[in-house]
Amino acid sequence: MDPDETPAQRRQRLLARSAELRLQLVQQSRVIERPLVWADRAQALWQWAQTRRGPLLAGGVALTAVLLLRRPRRAVGLAAKLWSLWRLARRAAPLLQLAARLQQRPPPP
Repeated sequence: MDPDETPAQRRQRLLARSAELRLQLVQQSRVIERPLVWADRAQALWQWAQTRRGPLLAGGVALTAVLLLRRPRRAVGLAAKLWSLWRLARRAAPLLQLAARLQQRPPPP
């Protein structure tokens, strides 16, 4: 800080620096933009699925019945994958709930 600097000059210098920092923040945040978009989509899909459990379950049962009748071996493999996915979703649920709560919090003053 220059001792001969007037308050108006200081204000202008700080405004210019603030604009530079905002521009840097925008450029650096582009790196995480795509993962955040995917996370938002996953969260929206999860919320959509939570409100439509009955139809999704009925569709899953019907699909399983068709697969069992047409290709039993493939149905067993798909069942194992779905079981793993279900377990993963059960483990991820608390993290998704925490993320939702953190999004709802007002920013600190």
